[in-house]
Amino acid sequence: MFTSQPTWNLKRLKATFAEVQDAILKNQPPSEDTLKALSEVAAVPEALRQRAATESGRVTGHVLGVALRRGKVHWNALNALTQAVKADPDGAGIARDLVAYLQGVKAMNRALIAGDALAVAEVNLGPHRAVLDVALSEVERAWPGARSLNILRAGLVSLDDRTAARDLYGAAIEGGWETMATSIYDLGAHTYFSGPEVWARRRPIEETIPRADVAEAIAARPAPYNRPWVTLLWSVDPGFLRIYGPQWFGLAPYLLNEGIGMAMVVAGPRAERQAAIAEARELITGLARYRNLPEPERYADAISFIGVDVPDWIGETKTFYASARYLAAGPVLEATGAPVFVLDADQTVRDHMGPFLKKLLKFDVGMTRSRGLALLWPWRRNMAGAAFFNTTPGGQAVLARIRDYLTAGLAENPSWTLDQNALTFALEQAGDASVIDIATAGRPLFQDAVRTVFEKTWREGPATPP
Repeated sequence: MFTSQPTWNLKRLKATFAEVQDAILKNQPPSEDTLKALSEVAAVPEALRQRAATESGRVTGHVLGVALRRGKVHWNALNALTQAVKADPDGAGIARDLVAYLQGVKAMNRALIAGDALAVAEVNLGPHRAVLDVALSEVERAWPGARSLNILRAGLVSLDDRTAARDLYGAAIEGGWETMATSIYDLGAHTYFSGPEVWARRRPIEETIPRADVAEAIAARPAPYNRPWVTLLWSVDPGFLRIYGPQWFGLAPYLLNEGIGMAMVVAGPRAERQAAIAEARELITGLARYRNLPEPERYADAISFIGVDVPDWIGETKTFYASARYLAAGPVLEATGAPVFVLDADQTVRDHMGPFLKKLLKFDVGMTRSRGLALLWPWRRNMAGAAFFNTTPGGQAVLARIRDYLTAGLAENPSWTLDQNALTFALEQAGDASVIDIATAGRPLFQDAVRTVFEKTWREGPATPP
């Protein structure tokens, strides 16, 4: 189909995958040069090979993000891309895997909707497995040897057989599908474990979050803030505490006076976290004093800061920062005798928290559940940005299984989305627990896009004025 070899450099590589994305999301037909480049991606120099995987993963993530939110995807654009990469399967390499993967997603998504238009709103794919299996099998026959399709097949198997799915994910990783290392939708394959693996690898909670440290921090709360009916729980590193802590510190008087407790796990080097915590306490006191609130120091004392070291056996530090709140949830629940609501620090409150949290008290667990085809990825079935755990046996059982899974996987690298894998595993193991999708309870929390500006300013400093 194409004759001349492309001259590869970073600019051309990025432009090639950018055109692929624009074709699918913006309906902009790729140029002949791009189609030629796709057919010969295997010729990318070794120095650019990992970058090719990164760009491919970026396309996968963006397209899936739009498709699973039921946004506009121009699936017909895959026709030209398919012709390009099928002309020379050996030469197309990772581009062939990318197109085959998207063809698989397209086929299953259409089959799901055709079989039941309401299926995209359901939180269980099980009843639709047969029709999805037929759709994926057709794509597998059309794309023999496409490594990426093993990931989609493993997702289907995971609906009812965790051990078999673990074997398939493991085989895909060992098979060298590099894109998995960069697509947020497939990164969780690295930390998807079978039950026996979890039981064999789990560690005692004391190796991550010492219970005594949690109990000491909670015990320091003054009355009347030492008797919350629910506790909000975050985990951050010192940097995230400085970026997002102030928005919660400003809300502290409202939350605390509503009987809502606040606890923050701050993980990182001792001197750095102690300085951040000390300055946070000063800020909380200063904000309360600025508002002319009586006894402003009491608000700083009422927020429990739990400082922890990052264990030396942790594989990926950022995963520990994200997971520490779930590890601390059990000890916090035990120390307060009240339910715990775990949440991301970068969320914004847009309505009263009290009425929302009281709705959750009727259930053992509350999580943000995915719907439709997004359920194919086990680590996307339950999102970790916010979760509720009651003091009931069911709530505590789920927390215990989350702790087991996290401690079994924190040594891995990469390990991002380990926490969401843990949520799915825990619900599978504690099947009798009553669960509410917190998105249906009038959740007042949102992640505003402006937060990326906050983080960039923290990393790079303020922009130069024009």
